[in-house]
Amino acid sequence: MTQPPPPPPNPAMAPAAIEPARLAQHGHGRQAAFQLCQGVACPQRTPKTMTTGPDTGASPPPPIARMEHVAPAAVRDAASEGERATAASSAPARPAQAAPNASELQQLSVHFPFASAHLSAAARLALREVAPQLARAQDISLHGRTDSTGPAAANDSLAQARAQAVLRELVALAPGIASRVRVEAQGACCFIESNDGPAGRARNRRVEIRYWLDVDDPP
Repeated sequence: MTQPPPPPPNPAMAPAAIEPARLAQHGHGRQAAFQLCQGVACPQRTPKTMTTGPDTGASPPPPIARMEHVAPAAVRDAASEGERATAASSAPARPAQAAPNASELQQLSVHFPFASAHLSAAARLALREVAPQLARAQDISLHGRTDSTGPAAANDSLAQARAQAVLRELVALAPGIASRVRVEAQGACCFIESNDGPAGRARNRRVEIRYWLDVDDPP
């Protein structure tokens, strides 16, 4: 009696092929770990991970922007003010400078006889009284003048002679002022009165003494 052929094997009952173990990543970022796994125990690719895989040809994701902490303008301004204040407080203090003394212009006029450069007794007395103040003055000027009578050249010479007479007298009274005195002379100039009468002409025949005196100096 012939034996029937054995039935074909059931594919469902066939033993499954054993996949080799491989190294897989578990987790992402700094928490990721690498472990050996087999088959379904290994992480599977998803459409999301496949789009970022190396073989997809997709463009790499844009770089993550670097965030920098920027202090508000008010905070920066306050910090700058604090730094400047600290620098100012640490800088050595400058010595205080004394304020300059205030000065006042003083003026004295010495008069002369007609067509003369001779100092009268009254003129010498006036010069003697002003000499101590001139010794303390820093800027002294003498201005010789005449009236309008006579030629201009003669008046210019007479104005100069009057100024030199006053200079000699003052230097004799206060020798220290010699280097600080300026002389300027011009005849028929700078009248202080009208030349129509003898009184006005007498006042115009003069030497003006101008000097600057510190008001804070003792008399």
